[in-house]
Amino acid sequence: MKKWFLTFVLVSFVLVSLVPGAVSDGEMSWMPKKGDYITVDLENSQGYIFREDQSDYFSFPVVTGQKRNVYYIGKYYYAATPAKEWYIRSKNIQSDRITYAQSGEFLRLYHQGERTHYGFHGHRDAEVMMTDDLGRFRSMGCVIVRDDILDLLEEEYLVNDQNLKVVTTRTEVDLPKRRLASTIWPFWVVGN
Repeated sequence: MKKWFLTFVLVSFVLVSLVPGAVSDGEMSWMPKKGDYITVDLENSQGYIFREDQSDYFSFPVVTGQKRNVYYIGKYYYAATPAKEWYIRSKNIQSDRITYAQSGEFLRLYHQGERTHYGFHGHRDAEVMMTDDLGRFRSMGCVIVRDDILDLLEEEYLVNDQNLKVVTTRTEVDLPKRRLASTIWPFWVVGN
């Protein structure tokens, strides 16, 4: 029975890696669906993608804005990422391959229909930012994610007709009871 289970896990992992938009966090895979939305817990540096009915979610680490005043892009401002309701409504490619990672992808946030300077993007040092002792309040206000998560968010944006809801909050995020989900098909065990 162990052999069948290990074979299932290995095959499931390989199949998930072949499905566009699928991401696995070790417990389950996530496939974008229309109606999904994003919540970012600004105090705990954690992002979540929720199903529209809140029946399930996928979590991922984030880096958010520094909690101090900064001078950047010709402006002096408090860099902490604002707590608001936003929508991702455009994708841009930036030329800076350090701030926006190798791909330069930038998913722009809009607030009350207006384009903002905020968005989701990668960073050349995203992995280090998420694991070092300096903390995850390191950006100039944007939400920094790993490249695989940025790809997933872009897929969510496309599945949701280029109008993906995002809520950034300083209050604790109420998480639904997480379902254990199989990676591609229902789990079954075949006898020896």
